[in-house]
Amino acid sequence: MNTTTALPVPTLRPQVRPEDLNRAITALGGKRNVADVYPLAPLQQGILFHSVYAGASALYVAVVRWRLTGALDGAVFNRAWRYLMERHTILRTAFTGQDVETPLQIVVRSADLPMTYWDWHDVPAVQAAEQLDKLVEDERNRSFDLTRPPLFRVTLVKLADHQHELIWSSHHLLLDGWSQPVVMRELFAVYDAFLAGKSPQLSSARPYRDYIAWLQRQDISAAEKYWQARLAGFNEPTPLPLAAPERASSSADISQGTYEHAFNVDVDAVLAFVRARRWTLNAFLQAAWAIVLSQFSSKSDVAFGITVAGRPADLPSAEAIVGLFINSLPLRIHVNRNERLEELVRQVQLRQAELIEFQYTPLINIRQWSELVEGEPLFESLFVFENFGTGLEKRSEVDGLRVEKLGGVERLHYPLTLTFTANRILGVRVTFASARYQAEVITRLISQLERAVKKLMERPNELVENVFQLDEGERAEEIGRGRGAIEQYEGEECVHEWVSRCAQREGEGIALVDER
Repeated sequence: MNTTTALPVPTLRPQVRPEDLNRAITALGGKRNVADVYPLAPLQQGILFHSVYAGASALYVAVVRWRLTGALDGAVFNRAWRYLMERHTILRTAFTGQDVETPLQIVVRSADLPMTYWDWHDVPAVQAAEQLDKLVEDERNRSFDLTRPPLFRVTLVKLADHQHELIWSSHHLLLDGWSQPVVMRELFAVYDAFLAGKSPQLSSARPYRDYIAWLQRQDISAAEKYWQARLAGFNEPTPLPLAAPERASSSADISQGTYEHAFNVDVDAVLAFVRARRWTLNAFLQAAWAIVLSQFSSKSDVAFGITVAGRPADLPSAEAIVGLFINSLPLRIHVNRNERLEELVRQVQLRQAELIEFQYTPLINIRQWSELVEGEPLFESLFVFENFGTGLEKRSEVDGLRVEKLGGVERLHYPLTLTFTANRILGVRVTFASARYQAEVITRLISQLERAVKKLMERPNELVENVFQLDEGERAEEIGRGRGAIEQYEGEECVHEWVSRCAQREGEGIALVDER
């Protein structure tokens, strides 16, 4: 007798077909191994779609590296991780969406901890560093079976008696940038307790399903009215600046490059500047990016993606829930070349404040409510601002084990993603589709962004149209950049075809100089 045929359909999504639910639960070991079933959050829907479409690739796999300095008990560390798996349902969650009408996330009662330990304490430092880089690259290229939890891996490498490196790989379906520090803080709090022979003293953990339940209570009709009004008249996506044309083969190519840049500005001065004007740094930087998009697209009406935190103020303890809350939404900005820069920042900040009320809206719904032609994306560039720390900065003062985040990588599906940070420096990490961009083009693009940032700060009363006006020295440099080898025109093709061929070969070069 099949014991799964009478399973109840989850109350959070009553339209799930019983046969889909039964099939998914059976694949995970049956009813006895399933603790909960519920639908996906808005961004999870999009990530699942792109992950399934990409097949066995490592799309949306995040890899974060941490350096642990001090005495570390590997067995206790393993136990602490297993404790967190029991504590947080999202760390025991699988996803099904390929063969069902409605995608589901399914929480299992138990799952094995995927932890690997390497002892390289006797490996020469140079060789160990090379092996670590190779290990991280391998992790970056390893995908997950989304139907088999857990969707994370832990690798601990011993480099010396008091030095380890932790590599934590996870699928973006599980966690956002806010959740990662929550997990790490709890991990070491539990580790400390176990090491001292005590029980962990943590507050009760709210399950991720509470957020899903909150989502189900939101007014989607109000969201529809807002987004239809906000996107009225927007019927053409903003072109990617300086990007090569998308070809049929490039859409299936997910190979990406990264570029990191530190702006030549004093981050404390920038923060003081925006605070004095009651702006957010996020809005300030988004205004700069809107100017760049407008400049290179020759459009005054631009849109790009932004990431919002998504943690509701009316959901108690939302900041402590581990799971994916963030959402990607379109930010539409009218860049009037005859308005002052400070007015543009205020417009960006206003638009930000407006959409927060409807930040729960699935992007796929917003796309359907827009006036874009079917198949056209709402945006191709994504703007991310990270303003969270690790919360582990003072551990060295507590128990001698110092925890330091070394960095992280993640492969997204957008052709261009800009991730900004403002800790000791104002920096940006650019992730770009290799099929659309070359590294030197990204360098040039970010130099223009830095120019816009500096103009916003130095001359907020300046008109937008003056941001990219060159002084004599800059003009000479740009003209010099555009001078290349003289090409003899033989008249074998039409002039416009010849110009088009030159543009494809060196699209970012100077096309015409009037030296009269």
